Amino acid sequence: MLTRLRRLSLRSRITLVIVLALVLGGAPAAWAYWTSTQAANNTQTFTVGHLDLQLSGTQSGTLVFADNVTDYTPFDTAAMYPGATYAALLTVRNNGSIPLSYWLSVQDTHASPNLAGSLTTIARAAGTVSGTAPSATCGGGTSLAAAQTVTATDTTFNAMGTAAAQRRQLAPGATESICVELDMLTSAPSSAQGQTSTVVYTAHAEQVAQP
Repeated sequence: MLTRLRRLSLRSRITLVIVLALVLGGAPAAWAYWTSTQAANNTQTFTVGHLDLQLSGTQSGTLVFADNVTDYTPFDTAAMYPGATYAALLTVRNNGSIPLSYWLSVQDTHASPNLAGSLTTIARAAGTVSGTAPSATCGGGTSLAAAQTVTATDTTFNAMGTAAAQRRQLAPGATESICVELDMLTSAPSSAQGQTSTVVYTAHAEQVAQP
């Protein structure tokens, strides 16, 4: 009996040694660093802004804003004469999504040689119209053009110049009224009688901070 117990005990020790050998004598452990990678995905979209300057005009008798006003009629007259003055409001609107700066120019696109130097224009930002044609004038506000001669050359309003600091600025959705006055000088020659002229006012725009 004792011999059997010893054999069992020896067998147990041998078995234990074999198990330990399997655990401790196995292949070397492979250690690994844990890592994690995350991406910040943009789930939003963005839209590039746009620049859009519009002027007020009439279409079918209704005042609207448009990119090109082809029926601005306050100065339509068949009775212009030396000393006559016509004035009207022209509204400028920033219909875009970014701030802009703008300036105005004037040109006689259908000038008769006999009218050369006989027409002048006056413009005032936030100005008002006083009187009625042919004795209407612009007053108040800020001068953009003071007695500027209208010629066949597209000419920037003399008080606006070409520097950014001289331009007007409009935030998106903002509007500004410009009082525009067109005069015929008292010195206009007799040869100007019966002549025609087409005066075009043009608004130019750039994004703010342009030189």
